[in-house]
Amino acid sequence: PRYGLITGGWGRYRYESYEGAVRGVFFPEEVEWCSTKHNIDAFIFLSDLADLTGKRRYRLAAQQIRDAILKNFNQQTNQFNRGIYPQGRDEMVSLDAASMGALFLEAIGEHDLAVRSLGATERYHCTSDGVSGYRPTLDATVYESAVLQKHYYSQNPSHSWNDASLVWTEGSAGVALAHSRLGQADKSKQILKALLKSRLRQDGGLLYADREIDYQFVKAPSTAATAWVVIAMKQHENAPNAKLFFDIPAAVPRVNR
Repeated sequence: PRYGLITGGWGRYRYESYEGAVRGVFFPEEVEWCSTKHNIDAFIFLSDLADLTGKRRYRLAAQQIRDAILKNFNQQTNQFNRGIYPQGRDEMVSLDAASMGALFLEAIGEHDLAVRSLGATERYHCTSDGVSGYRPTLDATVYESAVLQKHYYSQNPSHSWNDASLVWTEGSAGVALAHSRLGQADKSKQILKALLKSRLRQDGGLLYADREIDYQFVKAPSTAATAWVVIAMKQHENAPNAKLFFDIPAAVPRVNR
């Protein structure tokens, strides 16, 4: 099921309960799971590298990743699955698989699927303490680790992202960028204005999230969140090369049905 894709990296943590607290134990091993988001990144990178170097091997690698990603589109959720395990699909939904999925699909010429994927992002919309934006996932407990979920939600072990409100700045800006790229400038500006006028904006940057969730989200200025907001804003300024971000060069063939 993972053929053609890159895996998730190296090293993982297993969480354990110890004397009323939790701790992470590191295991130095390959992450066998493949992330849709990581592979979209890899596809864009290899497409650009093929264009810059003229090397056929990079173009073929990009095409192989592209074809493998396309097989992981979920017709029921109208977006890509979060990833793929060695034994099969990881059908957990995630915001970035929907928003970055829309950018990827538009880049390879799959406009109809891109529209569906972008539409799926609205499921994640929420308001958290007056801040409007998008949460990272749905239909799952806040912690995938049973140990962490029991520790933090002992009174409500089934507490899920459907019940939790948190604005993820980086993910929200990704939705804004996708709306812009698909020709929905007004919606994109609406999302960006909500982020920029909120308490998420501090000292010239943007917070990673509007509240803390231990081991997952911090309420602190974030380079990634700020960069995504700037990139999305540049789409509306006709900035030089702004539209190159998450697009592919003409030298790399698009999907032919």
